[in-house]
Amino acid sequence: MATLPKAYALFETTLQDSITSAGTSMTLVTGTDKEGTNLAGTIGYIIDEGTASEEFVIGATTATAVTSMARGVSSSDGTTEVAENKKAHRKGASIKITNHPLLIRLYRIANGDDAFPDNAQTLGDGSLLASSAAPTSDAMIANKKYIDDTAIAGGAKATEVIYGISKLSVAADSAVAPIAVGDNDNRVPTVDTSTVTADMVAALAGTGTPNGTTGKYVTLDSATATPTASKIPIADGSGKLDDWVSSVLEKTLTAGETIAGATLPVAVYQNTTDNEFYACDGNDTDKLNFAGFGITDGTDGNDIGVQFTGVVPGFTGLSEGIYYYVQDDKTIGVNQGTYSIIVGIAISETQLLIVKENYSGNENRLIASDILKQGADTERIASDASWTKVKEIKIIQTGTIRVAFDLARSAAAGSGEGKIYVNGVAVGTERANATTDYQTFSEDIDVDGEDLVQLYAQNSNGYKVRNFRIYYDVIKYAAPIINLD
Repeated sequence: MATLPKAYALFETTLQDSITSAGTSMTLVTGTDKEGTNLAGTIGYIIDEGTASEEFVIGATTATAVTSMARGVSSSDGTTEVAENKKAHRKGASIKITNHPLLIRLYRIANGDDAFPDNAQTLGDGSLLASSAAPTSDAMIANKKYIDDTAIAGGAKATEVIYGISKLSVAADSAVAPIAVGDNDNRVPTVDTSTVTADMVAALAGTGTPNGTTGKYVTLDSATATPTASKIPIADGSGKLDDWVSSVLEKTLTAGETIAGATLPVAVYQNTTDNEFYACDGNDTDKLNFAGFGITDGTDGNDIGVQFTGVVPGFTGLSEGIYYYVQDDKTIGVNQGTYSIIVGIAISETQLLIVKENYSGNENRLIASDILKQGADTERIASDASWTKVKEIKIIQTGTIRVAFDLARSAAAGSGEGKIYVNGVAVGTERANATTDYQTFSEDIDVDGEDLVQLYAQNSNGYKVRNFRIYYDVIKYAAPIINLD
């Protein structure tokens, strides 16, 4: 059989009807593969595997019909029919697709024992082996003789449009590794050695000094990690451009008072009367509108550098991951002043990332909304006969917030019960869920700065809670203005 059998993975069925040892067709009970596609093409099978009636066959297959079978196929060459290998098989005999005929024939082809099937000159990609010395088709693969003859004869001479053989214009500097262009080719630039200067040679060697700000080349002497005029930025020892980036973020403005920002960055605001910059004060309603940090020294009416965004360096002893606020003494700290003015979050002991919630009046207030600000989402499962605290979140500012939580019972009886507390005092509506599926409850409550918002729960049989969350937005709240006293 000339055609190579097809390969299939793990197919097994049984005979629809019995066959004799001389039969050349058979019918399968099942004729589709694992994807539900009908079997098709030349396929190898093994019948009654592992029994005395075991037999390899190859046949043309269309779904359940197998015809033109080669019977008793040889186990050594996968092609020859062997009379003593042909067996009779009963109805219901085991039939499996086997890749044995394919694999043994591929091995013999690869080993040079057999030729390719059908057309010994055709390869799997459609290429043809040339049957004569000279290929006549683009699809043909040249044989050794043709390649040898071509190499000996040499190629065509090169022209301006044809690749080919050429010779060097002058003798090669190296016979082992010749180059294709000589210095007498008038299209190759030449160097007038009479005009080459020592500076040019030094520049090419990397040892020269740039010719001021108009130089045509640069060296590492032209670059620095410290912001400097007429220099090129390079990374510092930690591989960062922090100093250069900070210098871009800094703006030179006018101070309205003495500010020692070079010693320690100072939170500043802009006075809308004289447009000058002053230190923020956590206890002065006129000095709450934080704009940025003064990072250089400045005096009244003179320049001061102010950074409005980004990471501000120059601090000491900061606690990483903690928010910082303006204090009543104009410094910054982790506690709020009389009025809450957030200025940033520490990302290292010396660096603060600026965060702003500016004030247009004397105090910011919280208003309940659907904006998630914080959540204690861990699932807690317990059983308590009385109200027990299971979640707690500290609120920093004053106002109204929305509190939500998921509640369910975890046992076969009773109800999971939950209630919102503030500072240990019940303020919320008592909630209950008698199912084991979570139900979400929410309500709005009033809080003051530093309040502890808590979730208490109970059920002696068992309860579970999760997703204790705080939602709010920040509004700018201005104090009333006296028009007539």
